[in-house]
Amino acid sequence: NPFLLTWDVKVKSSKPIRINVNVLKRFVPISVDIHHTHDRGLEGFVSVDYFPVEIFKKKADIQYVKVVFNEGSDIPGLDGLITYKNPEVDIKILIVGNTQNPRIEFESKPELNRQQIVSVILFNKSLDELNEEELSSATNISRAMSDGALGLFSLIFLSSTPIQSVGY
Repeated sequence: NPFLLTWDVKVKSSKPIRINVNVLKRFVPISVDIHHTHDRGLEGFVSVDYFPVEIFKKKADIQYVKVVFNEGSDIPGLDGLITYKNPEVDIKILIVGNTQNPRIEFESKPELNRQQIVSVILFNKSLDELNEEELSSATNISRAMSDGALGLFSLIFLSSTPIQSVGY
């Protein structure tokens, strides 16, 4: 090769890029801060910044969702936080892991188990208040999310449709 080629590219948005998403009926703010060189690979992140959203007709806040590129890794990491509050419980939905093995974790105050949190998000009810069909749906969605068959973003997009039950 007669030419020695070296390069260094940096991309950083000074303001979030606004992408219109029809299903969400709003702009999604995206920030970029990446650095790519010929010898070190990609570093930095692409992030969905804060914006309010409705999940199953309930108001929630996407605090952030980052895809993190680490030097030396071919698999980007994930880091995200979505919050949902009702008068009885504050729920944190954590997006962790990486793009090949994403995981959704839940935390709440007061402390609830995963199935209880899913029932609150789906039906805005505690497990004690659910009827048999709602309990079955909450169990199925919790299992599908644990198995990786259904992700959080699938739930957000499905939440705009009239779902009466879920089987898995």
